[in-house]
Amino acid sequence: MCLLKAFFCDKEMTHIIWCSREKSGSYEIPNTVKTIDKYAFEKCKKLTSITIPNSYTEIESGSFSDSSGLKRVIIPDTVSSIGDRAFCYCSELKFIAIPDSVKYIGERAFAYCSELAAVNIPDSVTRIGEYAFDWCSKKMTVSVSEGLVYPSNAFPSTAVIIIRSKQQHLFPLQTLVQVEKDIHRFLQLIES
Repeated sequence: MCLLKAFFCDKEMTHIIWCSREKSGSYEIPNTVKTIDKYAFEKCKKLTSITIPNSYTEIESGSFSDSSGLKRVIIPDTVSSIGDRAFCYCSELKFIAIPDSVKYIGERAFAYCSELAAVNIPDSVTRIGEYAFDWCSKKMTVSVSEGLVYPSNAFPSTAVIIIRSKQQHLFPLQTLVQVEKDIHRFLQLIES
């Protein structure tokens, strides 16, 4: 066991057991780390940004819960699940990019992230736990894939939920403007 810059980890630095609550600022977890104990970064309120390495595949339950100063998290596309309460009470978290590799988002994973105003749930997600995003911003916008079944309490009741088709294509703005002009001309012809 070693103590390294306010961390307890195994000798090979493949496993983080605990982080000092005094750890502050941004932190990039070393690529050697393969596992992080449940609640290892819990209540690290001075931590503002965390980068999870590509060697990591699962964010354990409560790993970063109540790290209220956390504003930004970079999750690699090697992560397949985000555990229960993983980021619960990260009240300053404003943005989270959930990669296409994630299949499961646990219960209360992002609950009480009161600054989180928008989230895109990728097509890869097949299951979302209860209250996963509960008590997030009252004006939250959520984009989910058509056909994704999720509990009715997964998102705040005031959230705007955008359901996108798996074949949905977004048109460039100039195309939409041209269509609008064409419709306007057509209506003028009909009226005259």
